[in-house]
Amino acid sequence: MEYLLDSNSLFDAHEKWYQPQVFNSLWDFIGSKDCIKMGQFVFEEVQYPEDLVNWTKNSFKTRLLIPDASVVNEYNKVMDWIKQSGYWATSGIAEWEIVEKADPWLIATAMAKNLTIVTLDGIGRSLLPQVGMKVKKEPKIVAVAQHFNVKTIAIYDLLEVLHYSA
Repeated sequence: MEYLLDSNSLFDAHEKWYQPQVFNSLWDFIGSKDCIKMGQFVFEEVQYPEDLVNWTKNSFKTRLLIPDASVVNEYNKVMDWIKQSGYWATSGIAEWEIVEKADPWLIATAMAKNLTIVTLDGIGRSLLPQVGMKVKKEPKIVAVAQHFNVKTIAIYDLLEVLHYSA
């Protein structure tokens, strides 16, 4: 199985749970696993803090997934569904229509390449709002991924699956 990192997993892990100055071996572990990939738009989202930026560049520059025709095709499916589903208001949809927004590209890449997304975006929440509710906030990755049968996993579960031990 191969995994695709979302930036929120990295930010939360870096700032809240697994600070590199204490858990350096964990960051080395994640950075060394060829089964963990990163999409171009997530790569570009990681712009702070400096040590996370450097770790990302050093760890994923050779495992960076650039959107190809198959990813663009899946991206169009994701965006069409979000617009037509009746779950989100125009304001929520608009947040995902920004071309550089990583979330829909993350899902599209996972669909096209058969990857599991590592994210915390929407974990533990009600997945889809009620149809016709027109939620004003942006869609959550887990909700949209579930609709497209894309697997998601939290970073702490990924560490267990990959048998990380400090």
